[in-house]
Amino acid sequence: MSAGQSGNRKELPLKLYDIKDFAKWKLQMELHFRRCGVLAIVKGNEDMPEENEAMKKFDEKVAGAHYDLLLCLGGKLKNYALTFTSLTDAWNAIVDLCSMADDVELQKAEEELESFSFDGSVLTTIAGLKSVFERLKSAGGTISDSQKVLKLLKILPKSYEELIYQIKM
Repeated sequence: MSAGQSGNRKELPLKLYDIKDFAKWKLQMELHFRRCGVLAIVKGNEDMPEENEAMKKFDEKVAGAHYDLLLCLGGKLKNYALTFTSLTDAWNAIVDLCSMADDVELQKAEEELESFSFDGSVLTTIAGLKSVFERLKSAGGTISDSQKVLKLLKILPKSYEELIYQIKM
């Protein structure tokens, strides 16, 4: 049974195979755990009960949540999570590992955006900028539409004639 004791695997988020999909996956997993009433347990914020009967239910919830976590991981990430016996430790390890990779990707995207320059064609430049904006967004960064426009305007040719010439190319 899953953490929610429903037995319906269709309710589980898709498997995480690659850290590039981590931000969306983490949100979906947290929603799943919240729906099942085990998010506090997963994050290590709920103490074990003292009573024997309550302890048994608590252990069942932990086992179900751990099972769901492992079902929603694939490949090397699942193997990594399996090295931890505690649900909370496994969750924190996956979050730390993937967050660190997101931070690195975010920094790379920000650096590339900062050094981005006009490369001879307006369409190629816009396509390149759009790609960097998407990478920035997928790594958890934010950039407003007005910031995008300003960045584009900064890197376009300085003169109107040069811009028109580049557009016609």
